[in-house]
Amino acid sequence: METNSAGDAGQYFVAGELTRRGYIATLAIANTPHFDILVSKCDGAQQKAIQVKTTQNGKKRWMLSDKSEELVEDNVIYVFVCLNKLKEPAYHIVPSPVVAKYVIAKHKDWLSNQNRKKNSNADRNLRVFRDDENEYLNRWDLIFGEKKKER
Repeated sequence: METNSAGDAGQYFVAGELTRRGYIATLAIANTPHFDILVSKCDGAQQKAIQVKTTQNGKKRWMLSDKSEELVEDNVIYVFVCLNKLKEPAYHIVPSPVVAKYVIAKHKDWLSNQNRKKNSNADRNLRVFRDDENEYLNRWDLIFGEKKKER
């Protein structure tokens, strides 16, 4: 699957999963800054912006830009989607402040390793997010701060 198609598929999977869970999910127009989906409770009392990042072939490693370091908003949630060929996707739901803190720390570590290697072209605008311990796997409860629900 091509990268753009994978990203689109991830957004549709997330919108479908949110709808299945009883929320109203609306896809944003392409290239809307900071979010891909607007989600609200059915009564409209609360809304959140969802930033979707998708990877494929079972690799739980998502690429972000350096802008993710500054996206620290309580109303912005990342949903990291791992497409697993024809199996059900894996969803990692992470608040944006957690993502920002993670990518800042990991990039700082990376830079220090690059500086030790005397790489003059060390700084890049790419960042990586991983959830190796699956701490955020299927944490749909984090979107609206509800008690964790098992599927």
